[in-house]
Amino acid sequence: MSSNSNESEMSIETVLLEGERAFNEGRLEDAQKCFQAVLSVDGANPRALNNLAVLCHQSGDLAQAETLFLRAAVLQTDPTDALVNLSAVAQHDNRLPEAAAYLERALERSGETPRILEQMSNLAEMMGDSQASRHLWDKARS
Repeated sequence: MSSNSNESEMSIETVLLEGERAFNEGRLEDAQKCFQAVLSVDGANPRALNNLAVLCHQSGDLAQAETLFLRAAVLQTDPTDALVNLSAVAQHDNRLPEAAAYLERALERSGETPRILEQMSNLAEMMGDSQASRHLWDKARS
């Protein structure tokens, strides 16, 4: 690996970290610029794709969020995070069977993690099963 390649990886990591810091501080425009800058250099960076998709989801651009999450899922060794995010997008778009299918795939890959259980709780609530929702929420918290 050349030193230019190492420098490029380091600068991509720096920009990703700055974007994540900006996101955590509520500077969403700055975060978006950072993630887009990474993608302009490395269009297949799953972390930048996932992070940008989160911003799109938060802003209500469900179609773009879904496209970016799908790209991230395909490119990641472990697509669990993207699958859970895809489930959230499908839920917000009232595509509940599709949301459940994404969660099933996430469960197959990672088991019952707190994040997956929380998302399952949200889905159960949307489907009108408050008892299951409560049970899943409690399980996620234990």
